[in-house]
Order: sequence, then structure tokens, then C-alpha cells
Amino acid sequence: MFSHQFLSKSYRAVALAIAPLLLSPLAALANPLEIVEGWVYTSTSSPVFGVDQHGLPEGVVDRGGFVLGDATVEEPYLISLYDYNGEMVVSFEQLLLQRQLDRDGMVVNEQLRELLDSAVVSQPKEALIECQINGEMDPEIVAIASATGDVDIDQEWITDFQGVWRANRTTKELEPIASENVRCYNMGFGYDG
Repeated sequence: MFSHQFLSKSYRAVALAIAPLLLSPLAALANPLEIVEGWVYTSTSSPVFGVDQHGLPEGVVDRGGFVLGDATVEEPYLISLYDYNGEMVVSFEQLLLQRQLDRDGMVVNEQLRELLDSAVVSQPKEALIECQINGEMDPEIVAIASATGDVDIDQEWITDFQGVWRANRTTKELEPIASENVRCYNMGFGYDG
């Protein structure tokens, strides 16, 4: 049987061992959405009230997103992008319910979303959709362009990435994949305006 004094010393040793990690810059790189994976949160939007999320950690700021694949299916999957202390958080979500409500005489779109999985990308450049793997379009591929790569209007395909994932709708996980044989269409290709 352990004595109280032994346990007290053990806790102190553990606290001393992890203190440098908690105080290091690596602690700031933690994924703020990781603790709420599997939770359902509410997103409301309207032209008057803007976008507001309830149920996400403080400091997480919405930066948009897109539907994975067919938007007309029941309970579609989404990729949402958030800013957290200058880093991009890529969030794989499922839309469980969408409805319109009346708030003070204004129509408000309300969504209930389940946060399935997420990943953090430091020094974000650009989120990419319309990606191919081995020359075939794959709606589950999500990529973030490299922060050091140049993306210009003369480049049709982007192949330099900071992160590439498969948003697996079967396992409901963001699965990191190798960037070889992946390319994503440059939405700004040919733009002269």
C-alpha cells in the first residue's frame, strides 16, 4: 500500500516534469477544438446579425468553410475553418439540423453541427478544395497551401502543401495523407482583375 507521503512526492515530480511543457510555446500550438470533438454546437447567421457560434471554445473565430461533396444530401459533411491565435484550425463537421428562425423580425439561419475531428495548421496560407489524387477528383481531400509557396494566377494546379487530409465520411476522421500525387485547382487561375 502506498503512503500519503510517497504519493505527494510523486505528484510533485510529475508537476515538475510537465511544467516546462505547459510554459513552452508548444502549449500555445494546442488544438482548441480537440476537447469538444464529438460535441454538437450551434451556428447562427443572418445579414443583420452576422455569424455567431455557441458551444465552441473562447477565442475561436469563424473563417468560413465549405460542404464536402453533395450539399443536397441529408446531414451533409462540412469543412469549417477557424482562426485561433493566428493559426488555422481545420474542422471536419456534420450538419445535423438546419432551420430558419424569426429573431426580432429578421430571418436567421440556425444550424446544429457535430464537430467530428480537427487539425491545427500554423502559418496558414490558403484552404484548397477541388483536389485530385492520382489525377481523379476526390471530394474528401482537403489541403492547405504551403505558407512559403507562391500561388499565382498563372499556376493552374497547386502541389506545395502545408497539410493534406482525407475527410473520411465513413470513419468521421480527418486522416493525414501524403501529398505525393495530390494537386488542387487554383481558384485564382487566370484571374486578371
